[in-house]
This record gives sequence, C-alpha cells and structure tokens, in this order.
Amino acid sequence: MALTSGNPTSCWALLGGTPIAVTQGDPLGGSCIAQVPGGDFNAHNPLWGSKTHNAKGKIVEDFVSQEGLCIFNDGSNTYLHPGNGSYSSIDITIGDPSLLLDYSWRVHDDLCGSDHFPIVLEHLFTSAQQRVPRWKLDKADWSLFRNLCQAELQSKMFETVQDPILTFNTVLTSIADRTIPKTSANPKHPSKPWFDDACDQAIGDRKKYERRFNQQPTTEISVFFALRHGGLVGKPDEHPGKNLSRTPMTKVWNMVNKIKGKNSKATVKHLKDGNDLLTSEKDSANKLGETFAKSSSCNNYREDFKKVKKQKEKIKFNFK
Repeated sequence: MALTSGNPTSCWALLGGTPIAVTQGDPLGGSCIAQVPGGDFNAHNPLWGSKTHNAKGKIVEDFVSQEGLCIFNDGSNTYLHPGNGSYSSIDITIGDPSLLLDYSWRVHDDLCGSDHFPIVLEHLFTSAQQRVPRWKLDKADWSLFRNLCQAELQSKMFETVQDPILTFNTVLTSIADRTIPKTSANPKHPSKPWFDDACDQAIGDRKKYERRFNQQPTTEISVFFALRHGGLVGKPDEHPGKNLSRTPMTKVWNMVNKIKGKNSKATVKHLKDGNDLLTSEKDSANKLGETFAKSSSCNNYREDFKKVKKQKEKIKFNFK
C-alpha cells in the first residue's frame, strides 16, 4: 500500500514487509498519487490504537508527521489473529486534515469471513446537515393563535373536502407559522462542549450586575461585576480538552466536531424497506406507521391471552 499527499515529492510503499523509498519521478511514485491511503500496513503504534511499537509503525508515524497528514483511526481494533485470538490495530486510514471532520470512521462489527474487520469510511454530507427548526413556544402569540383557529378552523369546511385530516393539519400548521417563531436551521455559533449550565448562570449574573452598575456605579457593585466576569472568563479552562492525553480519541474528535459546528447526528434522509429506498416523507411516515401497527398488533399475543382479552372486552364500563 502506497502513501501520498497532495503534492508529494516522495512516499513510502510497504512491499513484502520492506519499506521502500519511492520518488515522484518513478513509475510507482506516479501511481501513488491516485491510490487510496488506507490498508493493512501491519504497523503497530499507539497513535492508532496499538499496544506496542514496531519499525513499520515508526515509519508510518514519521511519514504522517512529515507530510502533515491525519490518521482517521479512533483506536478501535481492526484485526483478529486467527492463531491466538488476539486483537490489534494494524489497518490504518490516512488523509488530508481538511477531510478529517467531513468523514466518519468506524470498524464493522462483523469479520465477514476475513481476519480483518471491514473499515467503513462514510462522508457526513455536512452541507445537508441542518438542525430541524423547533417551535419557540415561550414566544408564541397565543391570543392571535386562538383567534385564527376560531376563524379558520370552521367545522363546515371539513364537510366538503376529500381529506379532512390533511386539511386540518395544513391549516393548523399555517396558523402556527404565523404566530409561533422557530429556531434557525443554521445556527450562527457552533456549540461549545464546555458551555454548560454554570456558564449560562455566569453570563446571567454578569449581565445582572452590569445593569446594576450602570444604574448605580458604586464600588461594591463594581467588585461583584468584576468577580462575575472573571468567573466567566476562567470557566473554559475547566473543559475536558484540558486533559487530552488521558481523553479517549473518539471523545476528542466528537469535541472537535462540535467546536467546528459539524454535527454527525444528521436527520434521517431515507428508510430502507427490503431492497427499496423510501426517500419521501410520506412514504417514510407510512412505513413507520405500518411497522408500528404490525409490532403492536393483537396477532403478536399468545392464544390464551387473546381469549381472555376477548372476554374482558365484552364487559361494558359505566363511566357515570
């Protein structure tokens, strides 16, 4: 497997267990440019999850460092030794740093008949990752909402339409859009992993004492304001990134993705029904409803329970 970077002058090809220096002018060096930098390097290094070092691991580490590349591995085991049943990490995926946050890397849980676990490298489609807008119920104009519902949701209008439920949902959603604001699908500021309730409280305290100081600029209030501001500034130093050397690699990269505003928890874009892909919201909703109805159907009950259930359902309840 050959390694290369964007504008390589040389790369390492690990052939037959022997590291060979390859220059860009060589035929093999030219073919390196088009190769995918990932494979079974049989190289051990704690940098990608190995418990030990070996010579190949040092070669790969030096190459990655010199060329300014990134290792996508999260430290998971990628190989099961068929002889002694031990696990190790010898399969490596390497790429340009600009691609690191745009792809997810994981090891498949099934060997699929091999002694190497398949590695799944999946593009996250960050351009399509938008937050689903939520209703800001605390800022809704409920008085206007109630008046519009009384004016536009008349019982007579549902007597002449083909689909009363669809009509009701459409009108109600239209009223909500006019009276209830929504959150943005594209947040202006990426989430910060260290921003917790304590930070939120510190900001509130700082604003409160700032307002009091503007109204009454006394020395006592200025001291309180300075203390609250200092507490807010000092808080980020306590976030988990402070101890990166003892933090699992997966947690570190999750933190980096949050800081960069790249959320891997994208909304589901399709459902798979057998060999068919359902891409429309209506088809997906119908399939989910069908699955729920099937899983909660009485056909799943035992026969003896069905008999008891049928008898009990004949009993009439008196709600008076």
